Amino acid sequence: MNMLPVDPREIPQGTVVFDSEDELLGTVEGTTEAYLTMTNRLNRPTIYYIPASEVASWNGREVRLKATQEEVRLSAWDQGPPPEPTQPP
Repeated sequence: MNMLPVDPREIPQGTVVFDSEDELLGTVEGTTEAYLTMTNRLNRPTIYYIPASEVASWNGREVRLKATQEEVRLSAWDQGPPPEPTQPP
């Protein structure tokens, strides 16, 4: 498993996303430096904006999160994208 920091911008659209317990959550719809956008497969279609810090690994075929399915479901990650990081002046 890749334990180096993951740059979400390297993860292509359509990549499958699993939780920390190997449950299939959904697929990547888009990425930025700060987060990846995932359409879920949990009960009802929802878009989640998953912080880059929550990506445990990406092996070129699939993404693994640090969070469980329940933690994703209970998170506020479906409330909109987090703010982009800013560069100091």
